[in-house]
Amino acid sequence: MAVSSADKKKLGKWIKQAREKKQPHLSQRQLALAVDITNASLSSIESGMIFPSEELLLKLIEQLQPPPELREKMLTLFAKAKGTSPPDINAELSKNPKLWGLIRQLIAVDPSEEQVTQIEQLIFAGVSASGGTTNDIE
Repeated sequence: MAVSSADKKKLGKWIKQAREKKQPHLSQRQLALAVDITNASLSSIESGMIFPSEELLLKLIEQLQPPPELREKMLTLFAKAKGTSPPDINAELSKNPKLWGLIRQLIAVDPSEEQVTQIEQLIFAGVSASGGTTNDIE
């Protein structure tokens, strides 16, 4: 799926903003080295000339640690632009094939909004009971 120029620019802008706000400050060179790409590639991403791969976006997010709201915007934009699931979801699914069956079951049942809300409540209740936080589930 072709990524629009507007999406490339928006994601690039967010990546640049996250890099510039990072404390301690990260130069383009430092970030490029940390994610194993060239300065020129990072510059092209930040300027909206190219769109990062799924793997590279996850590396950038890991290094930048953007605020949760910006992280979610980046992942959602990527997913919509590529016509796929968000990269963090794809990464977790590839690590845990047991989830595949659960997802297939959910798709087969075609749960209503109310049922999805009930499932969310069960998950969050289980996380709270185990002493975790909802952030433990990504």
